[in-house]
Amino acid sequence: MSFPKLRLVALCALPFLLAGPAQASDTFNAKVTQISPDKDGKVVVYLDTPRESRPACSAVNVTYSVDAATPGGQVMLSALYTALASDLPVDIKGGSVCTEYSNTESIGYVSLRRRTP
Repeated sequence: MSFPKLRLVALCALPFLLAGPAQASDTFNAKVTQISPDKDGKVVVYLDTPRESRPACSAVNVTYSVDAATPGGQVMLSALYTALASDLPVDIKGGSVCTEYSNTESIGYVSLRRRTP
């Protein structure tokens, strides 16, 4: 390949190299409708509120995942079970990656909300 062609290929590839990370999604004031753990400690969490933006790896807009085999995942899962059992709304910030399952965004942050009268 000649030098001008190589430079052209490099210039065409530049946008891909400079692209930012996948976009994390946020869900606010949602209800947990289902929690589905598997035998490996990975958990899928279903919400009643779809999100509009999500990373490219995430196929479904009402699910997130968490790794309950880690201390952080256990804490988040405990909060999610509390929200499900108490019918409390949650705020979830996605982690921008699909670590536990290749088609479900991993949870980066969970916050429970107080019920409003």
